Amino acid sequence: MKCMFKLQMHLEEIKIFNLFIGLFILFFVIIVSLELCFLNKIISAQLSLLLSIFSFFLFILFVLTLRKKIIASIEATHKNEHKYKALTERFYLALDGANEGLWDWNIKEGTLYFSPRWKEMLGYKDSELENSFETWESRVHPDDIDMTKKMIELSHANPDVEYRNIHRLRHKDGHWVWILDRGQTLFDEKGNPIRMLGFHTDISEQKMLENELHASQEQFEQFMKYIPANIYILKNSKIVYANRSASAFFGERNIINSTAEDLLCKKDAEVVQYAIDKALQDGVFEDVIEVTNYQNERRIFRILTFTIERNSSTRVGFVGIDITTEYKDRHDLVKFKKIIETSPVSMVITDVDGNIEYVNPWFCQTTGYSYSEAIGQNPKILKSDFHPKEDYIELWEEITHNHVWSGTFKNVKKSGEEYWESAIIAPIKNESGLITNYIGIKQEISEQVYLRQELIDKEEIMIAQSRHAAMGEMIGMIAHQWRQPISIIAMGVNNMLVDIKLEELSQETFQAQAESILYQTEYLSKTIDDFRNFFRQDKEIEEVQLADIMQEANKIIGASLQDNNIALHVQNRASLHVKTYSRELLQVYINLLKNAKEAIVENSIKEGKISVVISENNQKLITQVCDNGGGIDKEIIAKIFDPYFSTKDEKTGTGLGLYMSKTIIEKHLYGTIKVVNTQEGACFTLEIPSQWGDR
Repeated sequence: MKCMFKLQMHLEEIKIFNLFIGLFILFFVIIVSLELCFLNKIISAQLSLLLSIFSFFLFILFVLTLRKKIIASIEATHKNEHKYKALTERFYLALDGANEGLWDWNIKEGTLYFSPRWKEMLGYKDSELENSFETWESRVHPDDIDMTKKMIELSHANPDVEYRNIHRLRHKDGHWVWILDRGQTLFDEKGNPIRMLGFHTDISEQKMLENELHASQEQFEQFMKYIPANIYILKNSKIVYANRSASAFFGERNIINSTAEDLLCKKDAEVVQYAIDKALQDGVFEDVIEVTNYQNERRIFRILTFTIERNSSTRVGFVGIDITTEYKDRHDLVKFKKIIETSPVSMVITDVDGNIEYVNPWFCQTTGYSYSEAIGQNPKILKSDFHPKEDYIELWEEITHNHVWSGTFKNVKKSGEEYWESAIIAPIKNESGLITNYIGIKQEISEQVYLRQELIDKEEIMIAQSRHAAMGEMIGMIAHQWRQPISIIAMGVNNMLVDIKLEELSQETFQAQAESILYQTEYLSKTIDDFRNFFRQDKEIEEVQLADIMQEANKIIGASLQDNNIALHVQNRASLHVKTYSRELLQVYINLLKNAKEAIVENSIKEGKISVVISENNQKLITQVCDNGGGIDKEIIAKIFDPYFSTKDEKTGTGLGLYMSKTIIEKHLYGTIKVVNTQEGACFTLEIPSQWGDR
């Protein structure tokens, strides 16, 4: 490129030289003419002619000599032009072969030339782009333009700086072409830049390969950074590469050029060095080792060591996968399996369709089915006809909706023997929360069920006994409540008979007496209904208010309280309804009111008082029954709920009333009952859940 510049400069010098010769000849002719005119005035005509001929001869000789030199110079110039043309043709052929785009910037004149190949790189024909600086500037990527101009300015400021830059130019179709741009700046005698010539090389494909390589390298680095394994590369037992996990194991220390002995205790270093030596000996080595990290924690690794050949140098790759958790989980799983297989409860695992996949030995022992007989079967092989179909539908509804079901079954063993078992069935979910299996944990409770039923039967008998024992008192109450209405009826009938005999019975008197008798018979009928409800044998869950049950108890025992001058005050502060066995709660209320009455009468309290307060708290209903009967002796207060324990004589007490009240409240109504002494007397407190499901 510099040779071409010198050739062009030489041609310019020849043109200037030819112009100088022409000016010299003109100047010489003018001088000679002036000289002749001057001499003509001084010397004779002959001498002037002779001098003119001699001068002309000298001038001709000078012109011929000068012409010869000019012709020689022209021939040399033509010869150089041919060489320049050939050199230029070869130069452009070389450019075309090298796929380069030429640009020529005349800084002094402000013109810029782009070769056809330069324009072709951007998808244009030669005629489609103007040769101007704006053509280039408008196509440079915005992110590259400032740096590119800065590089150009540096090459203009310093002759020793060669322009070299990589930037992007916009293609005709809109995509960006990566260009390697190289150029040289020419300077004049004063050091001012006058011209700049350079070449464009399309390196888009190379750039794409570089980007792909860079992306692959970044992906590799990211992979090595986040892979859950400690990866090292060692040369001569020294670490030359370690990924993020490997560095983290040693507390993010710089472990490059360290050995196992530098980082680990002696025992651990020997284990690691053995793995490295085995890889160098056999090419590859696998093992499970245990080493201590920077936090002094023992970690278990599955390791793989292998040799890497590079540039006639052998290196060792070391990969360690932390299996501490899995190792411990496996040991825990073994322990758990032993627990399951030796547990005295039946365990069953099924798939989502209910087909048995696993049973433990206790299941086989309980049901009589062997392991092979149970696998693949449905738990319905144990089903009896005791439970309705709806119970099993409810069970499946619970567990398929991610709920745990618990309850009891009456099942049938392989031998046909029936047995009871308590079961908890729960779904097993995977990491995504989807149900994959169901597990049932069951325990045979036949003996407990039979004992419980026996106890319930005994309790029912005792409740019946308690009711029967109270029947005498109830009959006495009925008789007491009937005495006055019957007396009124008898008196009315007797008055009517007397009036009939005296013939003084008027229609008005008869109607009044009849209405009185009718009113009293209605009262007697209502009293029968009240007492009949007490002896009703049905046990149904009803939704009622406690105040209504207390009012019903007052109908039965209220007359007895009035006869003994005992005032009953009931305060209802509860708005909640309760789902419960109302007949049994009624029996408890009557027992408490009767006991309070008897305590007041026994202690000869002139103005007896029973206070009942019904309230609610946290979905529980509370009933307090307090009296002013003097309280319960401290020595026996702890025994009053015991069966057959009574403070009364055998004629007036059976010892079952409070025992049955406690049994009903705690076992039938799922509540609590307790008693304390106050300053005036005893105070019983009952708590029962407002909802049957709260038990």
